[in-house]
Amino acid sequence: MELTPIKIPGKYKRNKTKSAVAARKALNRKPGRPPKPLQNAPSIPTTQNSTQPLKDPKKRTLKTIKSKRKMSLLEKLPTELLERVFQFCLNLDLPKASPVIAGKLSSSTVFNWTVMRIFGPSWERGYAREKVVGGKDHDGHGERGEDVEEGEENGEMQSAVLRCRWASLEVLLRAKEVWIQKYAEDRPFKPLYFLKEKNITSTPQPSDHPEPDPDPSNDIDNNSKTIDTLPPPQPPTPRLTPSEYHTADFAAFQFFTSEPDGPWPWHTITWSSYNEFSPTLEIPHSLLTSPFAPNTLAYLFHLLKSGARISWLSSTSGEVALSGLQSAITQGNVQAIHLLVWSGLIERLDVEMLIWTLRNAGDGGQGEGVEGRVRTVNQILRLGFMVLEGRERGRVEAELLDIRDEALMVEDEEGLEFVRRVVESETLRERVNVRV
Repeated sequence: MELTPIKIPGKYKRNKTKSAVAARKALNRKPGRPPKPLQNAPSIPTTQNSTQPLKDPKKRTLKTIKSKRKMSLLEKLPTELLERVFQFCLNLDLPKASPVIAGKLSSSTVFNWTVMRIFGPSWERGYAREKVVGGKDHDGHGERGEDVEEGEENGEMQSAVLRCRWASLEVLLRAKEVWIQKYAEDRPFKPLYFLKEKNITSTPQPSDHPEPDPDPSNDIDNNSKTIDTLPPPQPPTPRLTPSEYHTADFAAFQFFTSEPDGPWPWHTITWSSYNEFSPTLEIPHSLLTSPFAPNTLAYLFHLLKSGARISWLSSTSGEVALSGLQSAITQGNVQAIHLLVWSGLIERLDVEMLIWTLRNAGDGGQGEGVEGRVRTVNQILRLGFMVLEGRERGRVEAELLDIRDEALMVEDEEGLEFVRRVVESETLRERVNVRV
């Protein structure tokens, strides 16, 4: 009696003959299970040379997240109740606990409320106030005021907000505009621009006409029976929004740093600003290190203009900023150099840093060559070496002579041109004795 063959699922063995293996290799398929075709994709006739189209990755939306996981009781709460829970606890780690909670709390309303709640006390103290901090001129280096009473300010919470991915520059400026419209619309705000010439307010010129008689009865002319009328009042100057103010000020900063050479800068620029942050605020390390993207520089400029500075005692921001400064010098990023020195590295610009800059200055990555390297060196000289003492001048002269001699030995015309341009620049002209 013959037995009935039974086919057991999963017991199929792949054909391992040479012809079958060669046929599978000819298909050139990727290892693993082939991707499923799209549901709504049109059918494409397959040929021997054609390959299956890869499946497009699905977007990570709140709906797909909910459908693929078992949610907890907190995640099942309506968005309105979950927002109230977040407002009462104000725990920035709550959105990190679950992608569902993060999705429900990712709205402009929640972002504005969070920024206003945490930065509001600092804005209340510093916005449109007369007290100015961070000033820098030829008389001193202007440190950040540490005698500011914090009150309800929480520097740790402000630092935590700045480290969040959603806390972009646009979010901060939008929330500040909402706060101004709600709490400080009547405050006369006087902008403090980076360029001093924009801070000079125009005063009314004296008129050639005689001043009117203070007696109102004399304004009536009995013969003409006419009454003198006062000129119409001038309309008030419209208030700039935080976004407009930042855009105009940052454009002036970019214009200043685009100049390849220049004199002592503190007669034309100022680091003064309203102190609108907590004194214990810590600048995010991502803004102090490379790569220095344009949006990163704009963000750092806004923080510095609002009074933020690095702290060498309470955090490691000083070491991170110093490493970022060296990276900016090697890249030739003049804007990043200026901002990092502004953040609190002005005292670190010693002769050792200048000599290191002469050896490692970059050209800015724009193919400028010698001109870009000279612009980088001049930025360091203008910020911290407008006065060279005897020992410092001797060290700089010796280093420039070494660079010149090395270039002469290998017939490096670019090196000689670099030394010549640095010596003839406005910052070192007739101050060092180096002949090229």
